[in-house]
Amino acid sequence: MNRRSVIAPFVAVVAAVAAGWCAVLLVRDRLPERLVTHWGLDGQPDGWQARTPALWFAVGFTLGTGTLLHLLGVAMRHPRALGPVAAGTSWFLAPLLFGSIVLQAGGDSPAIGPLLLVSLVVGLVAGGLVHLAAPEASPPAVAALPEGVVTYEAPAGARIAWVGRTARARHLPLVAAVTFGPVVVLAAWLALVGNWWVAAFLLVVAGLAGLLGTTMLSTVTIDHRGLRAVACGVPWLRAPLSNLESATVTVPDLMGEFGGWGLRAGSDGSWGLITATAPAVRVKRAGRGDLVVTVDDAEGAAAVLNTLIERRDLR
Repeated sequence: MNRRSVIAPFVAVVAAVAAGWCAVLLVRDRLPERLVTHWGLDGQPDGWQARTPALWFAVGFTLGTGTLLHLLGVAMRHPRALGPVAAGTSWFLAPLLFGSIVLQAGGDSPAIGPLLLVSLVVGLVAGGLVHLAAPEASPPAVAALPEGVVTYEAPAGARIAWVGRTARARHLPLVAAVTFGPVVVLAAWLALVGNWWVAAFLLVVAGLAGLLGTTMLSTVTIDHRGLRAVACGVPWLRAPLSNLESATVTVPDLMGEFGGWGLRAGSDGSWGLITATAPAVRVKRAGRGDLVVTVDDAEGAAAVLNTLIERRDLR
């Protein structure tokens, strides 16, 4: 895991909170005791809160949302996928929440519409900068398999295994930002206008969708137990070695066979974990449909799995 991809998003999240806190401290003496915290759909203030609770809400919501998104990426061992989203979200929330406080110095009520637009632009720029600051780690060198080889030669009795990741589409960070960004923006807006329960519901739904989306960043393990695809501790796919017959390499037709990305049922009765237009290991199962999983080094995965099946059959 690239260390910079872990550190950079967290630094950006903390920096967003620190910048907002410092901005508030500069005008603290001119802030009214009660601040506008809710705006109606017409953009007019319709809710107020004491100054200190309003400030701590801005700190907690900005820091908590960004940190949770980043930790989700770290837990999936793909911090570069959600790190920029976490940083961008924090830098969207900080200008919006802290900015709405700062603009009330002297008793003025800010126009929430322009502030929302500025915050969105700042968040997009921050997310892009973090993405550029944390380059993709170079994949480990893997010995190439000779053409036509379908098994792996290993010393007799040696335990072999293959551990890799699902193939990742290059546009995954953009898809995550486009998917979750509007939800966070809408939830923040609903919270500002006083619809707390609707905002909480949206965030819960987004969280559940994000959990399901972790399948796109699964760790795939092939060993004496069989094949498993795990993300965030959840085994999304699991097939015991005793039920496997053979493995081949294929390039699935993403839309024609499976109709999209993620955990999908194939048109031929197979079951796939399809994460990119990339080579996949296709596993034939006894009495059940095939498993198709797009992985890095599909040839190596198939070779190791066939070797394990061959050894099982020789016992």
